[in-house]
Amino acid sequence: MVRALHEKGNLKHAYCTETRPYNQGARLTAYELVHEKMPATLVCDDMVTLLMEKKSISAVVVGKRIAGRSGAVPVNVY
Repeated sequence: MVRALHEKGNLKHAYCTETRPYNQGARLTAYELVHEKMPATLVCDDMVTLLMEKKSISAVVVGKRIAGRSGAVPVNVY
């Protein structure tokens, strides 16, 4: 989805999080955004609320490993 927005010239900037505890955001998402030459910034998980308050965010894309038919995403509580 993000790649398609970028190809159409509709992506102003992408923000991705570090995604704790395994840092997939830093190791995978941020790397792919930079590799594709998309305007992007890696932020820590704790910065998301402030970022959404201060910037004009028009869309949020959420990745998931598991989802039910209804679209429900299980939340892991440790």
